[in-house]
Amino acid sequence: MPPAHDPDPAQFADIPDPLGLTQAVKAEPYALGPARGGPTRDALRRRQRALSLAACVWLLGLVAAFGIRRDFATLDSSQLLWLQGLPLLSALGCVYIALSGGAFGLGARPPLLLSAIAVAFVLPVALSFALLSPDDGGLGMAQHATCFGMAFGGAFPPLLMLGFALPNSFAARPRLRSALLGIAAGLGGLLFVNLHCAAASRLHVGFAHHAPMLALALLAAVWLGHKMRI
Repeated sequence: MPPAHDPDPAQFADIPDPLGLTQAVKAEPYALGPARGGPTRDALRRRQRALSLAACVWLLGLVAAFGIRRDFATLDSSQLLWLQGLPLLSALGCVYIALSGGAFGLGARPPLLLSAIAVAFVLPVALSFALLSPDDGGLGMAQHATCFGMAFGGAFPPLLMLGFALPNSFAARPRLRSALLGIAAGLGGLLFVNLHCAAASRLHVGFAHHAPMLALALLAAVWLGHKMRI
């Protein structure tokens, strides 16, 4: 048997190093896509206050531009509560539930949001059919379309500002919470158009004053829900 001997390293010069020790490989870091991080809590609160003020200024500006119905000062307290008090309280409640943190915000349960949506939308419509006249009052399609456009147009800009000023803000239930904000905006438009229009028929008020809330709720659930989700 020939004596054992160490192999000559030169014999293995043509074999590549399996560990890659002879040629350092520069590892490129994996590039992630842009993060969808939302605003900080302090920034979120500041923007919410600024948007609330801007929405109020916008609606007051519309009232100043279009005027107030002539018989508004003669309405009794129950009519004022139904026309202005109830929509205002409902709108504030919708905004509070949709934007606040804690149990009402990030931890909000779907039944709570759905209940708020049902109450804020169904109650004013139900009161309209209970208190208003079934007669059309001779109003034409042009008047229906005018009030619908005023209610929708008055409520849409604050909703648009909300989507662009507070993106990526909802970590839970973004579509439900956005729908609630859409109804709140629609209630703002309802407040504005109720101050301007004195029509008292179920058909007109149901279609031209309240239907914009449904349109805004659907729009907010789709578009705003996508913008606001994290």
